[in-house]
Amino acid sequence: MKFLFFSLLYIVCINSFAQEFDKQNIYYKALKSHFEYIEASNKKYPNLWKMSDLYYIEKDDLTTKNFPDSIMSYKIELLSLPDIREKTNKKRSISIFAVRPAQWENGKLLINVIQFSVSRRGNDYSYMNMMDGTSYQVIYDSNIKEYSLLPIK
Repeated sequence: MKFLFFSLLYIVCINSFAQEFDKQNIYYKALKSHFEYIEASNKKYPNLWKMSDLYYIEKDDLTTKNFPDSIMSYKIELLSLPDIREKTNKKRSISIFAVRPAQWENGKLLINVIQFSVSRRGNDYSYMNMMDGTSYQVIYDSNIKEYSLLPIK
């Protein structure tokens, strides 16, 4: 009986400490919006834009904390610096997205999503911007008490 009680207590404790991802996370919304932008561009210009099943995302303790394993139908993999080192050992370069922390610019709160090509020579890393990226203005709607994003570019 004690075993059953402590087993149930253990399961309840584990579930209560398990972190569930918040889909209202503004950085998640920015990356999801960026994927929607890429999808729309792919439909408009299929020879220019190629879609992938897996996207690498630069790991950041602030912006990508507790991100899920997928966004929409795309698998994502968060890469720390050691992960990037390992991936660039196997390939000359990799494509990676970075979700930058929100910042004030001209009185607006902006979040940027940027795509880079990362290559490495020895211990030196080279980040080459593959596109301008996408900027989103963070807007709070007090009626529904929720943040939304307005694409800027």
